[in-house]
Amino acid sequence: MIAATALVAGIGLAALILIQQLPSVAADLQQVVVPGEHEIVLAQAGRHTIFHEERAIVRGRYFASDRQLNGLKLRLQVMPSGDDVPIGVPSARTSYSLADREGSSIGTFNASGPGTYRLRAWYPDAASDPTAVLAIGHGVERRLTTVIMGSLVAGFGGLLACAAILVVTFRRGRRDQQDRAQSA
Repeated sequence: MIAATALVAGIGLAALILIQQLPSVAADLQQVVVPGEHEIVLAQAGRHTIFHEERAIVRGRYFASDRQLNGLKLRLQVMPSGDDVPIGVPSARTSYSLADREGSSIGTFNASGPGTYRLRAWYPDAASDPTAVLAIGHGVERRLTTVIMGSLVAGFGGLLACAAILVVTFRRGRRDQQDRAQSA
């Protein structure tokens, strides 16, 4: 009974970590509908990631995009100076699927400091400009890894505790049985 309780507690804690922490990761991503020009406010300096959200809801409007953003150009500028911020390719592809949002990393940039930035996105060669959703976030990969690893540790911790309790109980029972057999 104690072993089962340890297992259920570990799995419950793992689920609780996922349920409580994953929505906050998604909530911290700023969404913009492209093409267009948008002002984004960054609270922190450092590396930020730009994601293409293949499934998203922005201001009550549902977007679904199974295609690549072929030809989409991005330009990021610090406001009010207008200095360009280079946008690079992510070192690894990060994807997420959170409730009603799915995204994949398409770019990264380093913000020199908190403040307002202007993001311009356009298709220079397209006859039509298909809409898509981009999401910008700071430390998303680290936060996702932390949440997932915390959940795995809790789940496996419960499993290991359950296994340890079962092994100890089995050994004690066997030892008691052998002691009774020897004394009889």
